[in-house]
Amino acid sequence: ALAQSIAVSPIVTTTYSVIGVSAQACSNTAITTVSVNSGPSVTLNLSKVTYCKDDASASLTYTGTPSNGTITGIPSTFNIGTYTLTYAYSGSNTCVGSDTKVITAAACTQLEGLNLVSEITVYPNPFNDVINITGLSEANSTQVEIYNLQGQKVYSENLSSNTAALDLSVLKKGMYLLRVTQDDQRMLLKLIKQ
Repeated sequence: ALAQSIAVSPIVTTTYSVIGVSAQACSNTAITTVSVNSGPSVTLNLSKVTYCKDDASASLTYTGTPSNGTITGIPSTFNIGTYTLTYAYSGSNTCVGSDTKVITAAACTQLEGLNLVSEITVYPNPFNDVINITGLSEANSTQVEIYNLQGQKVYSENLSSNTAALDLSVLKKGMYLLRVTQDDQRMLLKLIKQ
């Protein structure tokens, strides 16, 4: 190439021969080596990769190696979906390394950690249109709620007898969460509609 300067972008250390020729056809050759520094090895570690929507980003804890890097992609509030986090570190030779992780925000209906009501039976499961619930307390009202996997309540009913047959024919085929609440006790069960 004929130019005052030539830009090269080697990906590994490379030696170049440069030949200069004057207008009078005089020439000279110079050999130069362009050293390519390797980027830093960077790691992003997350305490967990699944969060509940509406969690504050303060609940996200991470460590990056080497320390003193920067992280991007953390939302102020989690909506349902996925987020890409990138931890970047600039080394002493101005080379930058990065690591990327994907986290998921789910609906989380806050049904975890419930007391089980062992006397209650739900059948059949999987079901077609109707589920039966037995072993309920007649003395107190029982609340039955069904959620889809997006955390939306799709069915709710208060029961006052010790047995119930729930017509769920309006529900689409798929997986649901059944929550039965009696006094201060709760039962959570996965339901499958065929």
